[in-house]
Amino acid sequence: MTNNKGLVTGSIPATTLSIILTALATVREHLGFLIALSPDQRKTLFKMGTRSLEFVTQVRDVVASNADLVPKAMEPEEFLSDVALIEAINRILTDLLPMVEAMEDTRMAAGSDAMTSATSIYGVLQSSRKAVPGLDEVVKKLAKRFRRSGVAADVTDTEAPAEPAA
Repeated sequence: MTNNKGLVTGSIPATTLSIILTALATVREHLGFLIALSPDQRKTLFKMGTRSLEFVTQVRDVVASNADLVPKAMEPEEFLSDVALIEAINRILTDLLPMVEAMEDTRMAAGSDAMTSATSIYGVLQSSRKAVPGLDEVVKKLAKRFRRSGVAADVTDTEAPAEPAA
C-alpha cells in the first residue's frame, strides 16, 4: 500500500459542526421567504442577467426619485422592494458561493483521498482474506463495489450527502 499524502487534510470537530449547523439554521430562519422553483417554472420566468440588473437598477433610481410618474396600479413599492431583495441576495451570494464552491472542492478532494486509501486497503484485505477468519465474507461484500452489471461500473459517485434531520 502506498502512503501518499492526500489532497486535503482537515477535520470538523463535533462542537464546530454543531455551531455551523446552528448558524445555518439561524440563516434559514431569517430567509424563511426563500422559494424553490420547479424546472418548468425556471424555464418560463423572465430572467434577469447582469446587463438586465443594470437596467433594473436604473429604472429603480428613476422610480425612487420620481415616484409620481408611476401609476399606483403598477405597484412601484413592490418593484422597489424586489430590487432591494435582489441586491441583498446578491450581496449574500457574493460571500456564500465561493465558500460553497470551496466546500464542494474540499469534499471532492477528501472523497478522492478516501477512495484512493480505501482501494489500497481493499487490496491488502484481498490478499489477507484467507489468513484472517471471517475476512473473506467482508471482502466479498466490498467486491460488490467493483462488479459490473451490463453497464460500466459507477466509479464516480457524485451523490450529494443526505440532508441532515431538522
